[in-house]
Amino acid sequence: MLQLVNSCKSPMTNVRLITKVIGLLLLCKAGLIYQVEMVSNAEVPLSFYSDATYFKVYMADSGLLCRRLGLSYKSYMEGNDSLKTIKGAITENYVLCQLKANGKNPYFWRSENTAELDFLFESCDKIIPVEVKAAANTQAKSYKQFCKKYNVERGFKLSLKNIGMNEIDGVKTFSLPLYLAWNMEFYLCSD
Repeated sequence: MLQLVNSCKSPMTNVRLITKVIGLLLLCKAGLIYQVEMVSNAEVPLSFYSDATYFKVYMADSGLLCRRLGLSYKSYMEGNDSLKTIKGAITENYVLCQLKANGKNPYFWRSENTAELDFLFESCDKIIPVEVKAAANTQAKSYKQFCKKYNVERGFKLSLKNIGMNEIDGVKTFSLPLYLAWNMEFYLCSD
């Protein structure tokens, strides 16, 4: 996660900051990366509540990300425990790419404390939370905290688990396997 705030008065620091900003802008315009901005208040429209100085950067292609990290598909698929953190980041990257491919403009949410929701987007003037897990364990305290705070009607948990629907504190939560991330719209429109 990056935060572009210049707290130093040095002219050289200003040059470095400007160089980083221009580099990120060029990579975004070239379609090689995505910037996902943070929102601290999840209300419609999300763009009004986003903080452009606090964002996460994702690659626009998960395969290129794995290649850049030097990961072979075998090391990723074998379930090596030392790759747990990296698998989570790659899985988030994959889901973001699916959201963007379906025309969504995702953001991420962070509370005043340490709770963080992976993604949220707008659909039919409603906020839709998305929690991403790289494994079958779908315990998500941040998701529950977000849903309780903002009274959302429905949301998603994407993981290695099979398809399911649960009521979590009055929120219709769809559990989808990661390979169905592209089809979230179907579940938004169903009742």
